[in-house]
Amino acid sequence: MKTSLKLTLILTFLTITLQAQIPEIRQFEIADTSETNPLSFLIENSQNDLLMFYVNATVLYVSKSTDYGTTWNPPDSIDSYGIAISQIEDINALLMNNGRILLTYKTDRHYARYSDDNGENWSDEIELQTAIGILRPRKVNASSLTQTDDGSIWFVYSQFAGTSSLGYSTNIYSLKSNDGITWAEVRDTLITGEDNVKYGTLLSLDAASLILTYQMETDEKGVIYYKTSTDNGDSWSEPEQITSLDYDAERPRIVKDNTGKLWLLFEKLTETIYEEYQHTDIYYTASNDRGESWSNPTGFTKYVGKDWNHSISLINNKVGVSFGSNRTKLLDESGNLYPYSPVNYYLWYGLIEESIDSNAPPILIDHRLESFTYAQDEIRVNSYGLDDDIISAITINYSLDGDQFVELALYDDGLHKDGAAGDNL
Repeated sequence: MKTSLKLTLILTFLTITLQAQIPEIRQFEIADTSETNPLSFLIENSQNDLLMFYVNATVLYVSKSTDYGTTWNPPDSIDSYGIAISQIEDINALLMNNGRILLTYKTDRHYARYSDDNGENWSDEIELQTAIGILRPRKVNASSLTQTDDGSIWFVYSQFAGTSSLGYSTNIYSLKSNDGITWAEVRDTLITGEDNVKYGTLLSLDAASLILTYQMETDEKGVIYYKTSTDNGDSWSEPEQITSLDYDAERPRIVKDNTGKLWLLFEKLTETIYEEYQHTDIYYTASNDRGESWSNPTGFTKYVGKDWNHSISLINNKVGVSFGSNRTKLLDESGNLYPYSPVNYYLWYGLIEESIDSNAPPILIDHRLESFTYAQDEIRVNSYGLDDDIISAITINYSLDGDQFVELALYDDGLHKDGAAGDNL
């Protein structure tokens, strides 16, 4: 008698879900670039869709992406304002713990709206009582929006307070709400009596402790400081410096990931040989010890034009960023490089420590005809170009008396009346 053994092989299939990524900084191409200003705010809703809020003149839009920013739906208008109302400024967006999306912005004063269906529909405007009087709300700006561990919503903002040793002075205040709908009628003062403080951003360190980061003018440069509170904002520590006096740092924004790590983004301004021109990049620094120490600042963007007006939020526990830049408007229809223009802004987005600024273009800041001498048949042209990498060559195309264009190389060796060697002039 034979015994038959039947072996049942159970195959376990492992399903691996690959998380979508944003490997490179991307342009948000939905916006009408003929009208868009550099204001935007990128968040993730409770369905893990991305929402991009942005402004075209007096119209506030939102666009949704269901594939992690690969494609975007046509934008929806949240509201528009007539020419009698100031343009929309100073926008913030927040995904609350209960899934509600809260949006704040400024026209003649600051307002809030909310959505309880992941951004499909929006409430009527809710006026925020930031200041008393008719004109004073217009002096409110540089705001931020956060929810602390106790569930409170904080709207933090700066307001002009008068003249000071630096020419003017601002204070930092806050309004609080439990639900984003009903707001306190009396503001709290966070910082006062210090010269030109602005861009306050606040978050929880634990159930009772807060950290407040802000920008202050020091030696005519923007420097980022922070204060802490162990009693939910009733009192604050002395300020501690984060960024160096060696450079100008502006517009700090802070966020905390699910591990408790703090991420601070700011704009670093770099001077050039042209006094009227500074190029702006977005940098970040991080802290694993509740702000006691910070990592060396690292550049998120590399473009030597202007990357600025950034937003910051958590997207799948990564630090999501959107910002305005003039980096696209560089070539004319013939492929020639435009001179630097401060007005042509486009919107871009990416993730800190994931998205690479791998192909930032060069920029031609200025070019001019320095001299033209008939007797010597000499034409001298100077240009000033910058790039995050070494510029291999700058050429011009010229035509004499309508003849065919000829390409001519410009030099940066200090031997062709071009200033010092290697100075990009």
